[in-house]
Amino acid sequence: MSDKGWTDGEIGIDWIKDFDLQTRGKANGDPRLLLVDGHNSHFTHGFIDYAIEHSIHLFCYPSHCTHILQGLDVVVFGTFKKIWCKKQAQWISDNFPASFGKSAWLTVWSKTFLEVMKESTIRAAFRVTGFTPFDPSVITEKMVPPSTEHSSRGSLPIPHTSPVKKII
Repeated sequence: MSDKGWTDGEIGIDWIKDFDLQTRGKANGDPRLLLVDGHNSHFTHGFIDYAIEHSIHLFCYPSHCTHILQGLDVVVFGTFKKIWCKKQAQWISDNFPASFGKSAWLTVWSKTFLEVMKESTIRAAFRVTGFTPFDPSVITEKMVPPSTEHSSRGSLPIPHTSPVKKII
């Protein structure tokens, strides 16, 4: 993280370099596809130049669509959360009255992570979101309805004194 605790352009470049290192051998010289959201750290000159130079094709999810297109959100994290909650409850039940402390948390979390983060789950995420095999029909119009107006008038609860009242 940056000094301010946020991801920035420099961290984005470090991240794509790590992505390159982790996937280069598996790609066997073929280009790779990197799906990203619209965070500004994914769209610096350095990030894009690095991607081009290393045969990494960038695809940015459309705004406000990651809840239906991002496989980690749609499949992987939901599955993880469901299994994690079951395993946590089971640990608490099996070990009563012991407290579910850091050590137990880490043990249960690690086992759940290894159970969920496997190739079949990740492939399912890409299939369910229509990325591979490519299938745009999995995203229906009902999943991306048009924006609706929720309010058109605003008011403040207390009367204003003179200069503000005149402006209003």
